[in-house]
Amino acid sequence: MKKNNLFIFAFTILAICSCNSKEQQTNNELNCKTLSVDVTNKSGIPTGIITDISYIPLETSEECLIGKIDKLLVDGDRIYVLDATNVHGLFVFDTTGKFIFKIHKRGKGPGEYKYLNDFTLHNNSIVLVSFDKAIFYDLDGNYQRTIKSEISFKNILFTKNNNAYLYQNCNSCNEGIISKHIAYANEKLEVKNEFVDPMRKEIHSFHRLQKLNESDTVLMSAPKYMTNVIYQFADKKSTPYLKFDFGEYNVPENIYRDPEVKVIDNNLHEYGKLKYIIDTKEILFFSISQGRYLYVGLHFKSKDKTYIGHNIIIPSSPMVNQIKGNKLYTTISCSKLQQAPPPEDIDSKDFVNDMDKYNYLVEISKFAKTVDPNDNPVVVRYTLNFDN
Repeated sequence: MKKNNLFIFAFTILAICSCNSKEQQTNNELNCKTLSVDVTNKSGIPTGIITDISYIPLETSEECLIGKIDKLLVDGDRIYVLDATNVHGLFVFDTTGKFIFKIHKRGKGPGEYKYLNDFTLHNNSIVLVSFDKAIFYDLDGNYQRTIKSEISFKNILFTKNNNAYLYQNCNSCNEGIISKHIAYANEKLEVKNEFVDPMRKEIHSFHRLQKLNESDTVLMSAPKYMTNVIYQFADKKSTPYLKFDFGEYNVPENIYRDPEVKVIDNNLHEYGKLKYIIDTKEILFFSISQGRYLYVGLHFKSKDKTYIGHNIIIPSSPMVNQIKGNKLYTTISCSKLQQAPPPEDIDSKDFVNDMDKYNYLVEISKFAKTVDPNDNPVVVRYTLNFDN
């Protein structure tokens, strides 16, 4: 009888702890900051917050033909462009767009790779990511060393103490660690801790690692179609950082949690779904999708103002690649530039309430005449006015 009572007591304690754990997880999600976004108000990004738009055409030659820009970084007087889709190489230009050199070494020898997943800059080195390897080159493109990890990873983010966060590619994970997406490793890329994904493994859809507010805390967005929550990873644990609230256009929470609910992706077109973010001290850039449409947004933190539109200013301008201080960088293909209407077809009467936008459109239309549709993409640099 005493054994039975002891078993009942132990079971009760276990149940209480389990409930407390679930309650704590819920409270963590409720306690994180919430950004309310009105997805019905897509009036666009006001030109008043932009003081300048500059165009940097990347040099085009046989030696530096870019198929697709997968990542762009501007650092000092250089522009680094990764094409991990077609060329599998890294191109380096100066800030006027003049080609300097490229790293394109496919093979099995030292400093060579089969495919590229990512790149970053760390301690005056260029670091290319290829499956389970981090390949280091100096800033002139000369090979230095290769560090191989025990796991395959999609991209890497170094901390100030030379440790690294590794984002695993779920499709290449072993069955035993399929739900572990972030690994914390030392400078030799030896895994010291793994973060278990806070969401269910069948709805994984994470994006590139990035630093939160330019600190050593890592930021990672939540799975698509789910809670639109941003998670931060630090101190060997993950916690909710920011939740996007789209009001009546939030995805119903029981879509994946309730086995009785059967929903096809096409039925989710009306809901707002977070796709990508860049977080800095001053602003938060984000993109959301509704059906087949993709929208971009800027949230100014100090003024708590949010703007949403089809693009920043330039029509057909794709995703933002980098935000550095008050500079926002994106790229646009020359073929899309060619779709800009001639300057004489842009009627100023249509922009009586926004002459700045009229002037920007005329400027980009004139610039489009100077490029060939087969040229390399153009880097577009917006200068933002945080005081407006």
